[in-house]
Amino acid sequence: MPLLAGTRLGPYEVEHLLGAGGMGEAYRGVDTRLGRAVALTVISQQLMGDESSRRRFNRSTAASALKISRGRNRRDAPATCHGATAGESTCR
Repeated sequence: MPLLAGTRLGPYEVEHLLGAGGMGEAYRGVDTRLGRAVALTVISQQLMGDESSRRRFNRSTAASALKISRGRNRRDAPATCHGATAGESTCR
């Protein structure tokens, strides 16, 4: 079930759904501390209990964050936050 606009994941706030796939959903959000845009990815409920899927999800989101930030000033690079579920976020 997609997250609603305004849902908080740590210091991040969901703005809207960008898309969904086999692993979960991606959202545009905002880092409320810095006021900058972030990409938020959330693993699907069906895959939460599968440790292999969770590891693959975490590797995928980490690789995406690295691709986005390469070649940019770290301060200006968009942030990527990945969370297991809305209630169990790895967002910092």
